[in-house]
Amino acid sequence: MIRSNKGTVLGIRCLICMLVVFASILLLPKEAKAKDDLYITDWQVEATILENGDLSITEDITFEFNDKFNGVYRDIGLNKISGVSDINVQEIIDNKSVPYEVVDSAKNGDSKVYTLKKSSNKMLVKIFSPSKNELKTFRISYIIKNVAVKYNDIAELYYKFLGDDNETAIGNFIVNIHLPAKDTGNKTKVFAHGPANGKIYKINDMQYQLQVQDVPKKTSVEGRILFPKEFIAVSNNIKTADMYNAIINEETAYQNQLLNDKARRENIKKVLNYVNLTIIISGSLLFVYVLFKCRRKVQSNLYKDNWEIANNCTPAIASMITSSFGGSNVIYASILDLFRKGYIRISKEQEDFRVNSDAYIIYKEKDSDNLLLPHERHLMNWLFNQMGNGLAVSTSDIESYGKKNKSTFLEAFTAWRNKVKEDAKKQGFYDIGKETYGALLIILSIAMIIFGILAANTISIFSIIFGIIMLIFGIMLFNWLSDYGYEQYRNLINLKKAVKNQYKYSNIDFNSPDVSLIYALALNTLPNKVKEYKLEDSVYTNSWIFWYILFSSNDNDNSFKKTMDSSFAPIVDANSSAGFSGGGGAAAGGGGAGGF
Repeated sequence: MIRSNKGTVLGIRCLICMLVVFASILLLPKEAKAKDDLYITDWQVEATILENGDLSITEDITFEFNDKFNGVYRDIGLNKISGVSDINVQEIIDNKSVPYEVVDSAKNGDSKVYTLKKSSNKMLVKIFSPSKNELKTFRISYIIKNVAVKYNDIAELYYKFLGDDNETAIGNFIVNIHLPAKDTGNKTKVFAHGPANGKIYKINDMQYQLQVQDVPKKTSVEGRILFPKEFIAVSNNIKTADMYNAIINEETAYQNQLLNDKARRENIKKVLNYVNLTIIISGSLLFVYVLFKCRRKVQSNLYKDNWEIANNCTPAIASMITSSFGGSNVIYASILDLFRKGYIRISKEQEDFRVNSDAYIIYKEKDSDNLLLPHERHLMNWLFNQMGNGLAVSTSDIESYGKKNKSTFLEAFTAWRNKVKEDAKKQGFYDIGKETYGALLIILSIAMIIFGILAANTISIFSIIFGIIMLIFGIMLFNWLSDYGYEQYRNLINLKKAVKNQYKYSNIDFNSPDVSLIYALALNTLPNKVKEYKLEDSVYTNSWIFWYILFSSNDNDNSFKKTMDSSFAPIVDANSSAGFSGGGGAAAGGGGAGGF
């Protein structure tokens, strides 16, 4: 039976969480998605072209209030028109119209009134009607002056019924355009610019309809209609030019451009599909090959309840390969291990070690040598040469240094952590050769995700999900334990469980203390069965086990533990905080609607 390392287990858990979130986003029905605080369910426009070239408009706009609002507004665009007049506002309640009164000014909380404010490019109609968690339909009527143009050979209405400055999404948008007379000669031509899902319908010889659903914010809808010039015989907006063929050619060119763009997009999509499929096949083959190369050659029956620790595995390396590195415990465990090896000792300034005092002192018993690993020598240099006087360092010295030089303190800790990782690699705990596979998987996975998004087809979801799996696994390979490292990892996990659940202080042999306690501390584990152990000022103060018990005691007045924790507070703080993630445009009119 093949087993993976802890990183694999954690990676699979992260992967499952990511896939659940990703699938939920993709598969969530549109109806189930949360709507905006303000949403327009229906917007119906009745637009009648008058004989003088004006455009009479009546709009029924149904707002869905999903929060508290004082009212709504309607921007009427004044671009390329002579003006707007006869503005009137009503509310439709039970199919009956309730008139609103125009006032010079109003304040939030007022009801059944509206104000008008004209600027250079729009007329703002502000309707006061306090609302919350309800539907309301407002009818706004007005006349757009002199908007239709009479040419020599044709008349044209080119109007933007909804501007790209609209701030509110719309469920159903309908525009009914009424001609002044029947077009018995079938000379009328209607064009529309806006979302691709929009439709144009001929209702009868005097009426045409523009219809589009699910209109996003910042999306315009334009209507362009050509009709006999005799329909606006009394219009003053006259331009002496033959424009019928020019307008037809313009719209034809525009439609052809749309078709060409669509064909180009489809061709690009086909290419993306082929590329995406090629990447998926390549990625799958590489993934299977890497899985084969990463299989464990150690059988599960070798993992028994033991905690044999390799000679080249220090507490810091043990913490690193079990993903327990961080906080002050790994530093203190390393200090105790150096104490055990005879390189340092700990002492108390006062005779009574139970009395609160300024500091405990760590003395250097002998210089670091080649019997220590580089990260152990680095730790001694940091303690004694950077924060101490070369021969000793007190906990108050460490605490003061950390407060005055927090960034430098954390940089030194990071440098030590990097040294531990380097030593773990040199000692064979990591399989460095797998990093190349990891880099290849990461490159292919990113390409798979990107092309999956761009292709946007039925295999895109598979491409993206599989790309995420490869990405996670590729990252894991940069910290992939060798078989030797995995054996040590399993031993350390067994050690951790044993110390946590079985160890009793009453079993401690002061003459030959169990070194597994230091390693368990590096893994952020203390015995569960901790009882107050009576420490006496004796010869055992010169043994690391004395200071281990003093540190791990559950005594609320444990000044030693408090002192050690406060000394390395910058590291504790750093590990407990977290960082903070078409078409058209030349028409008159425009504007949108929203709430306030």
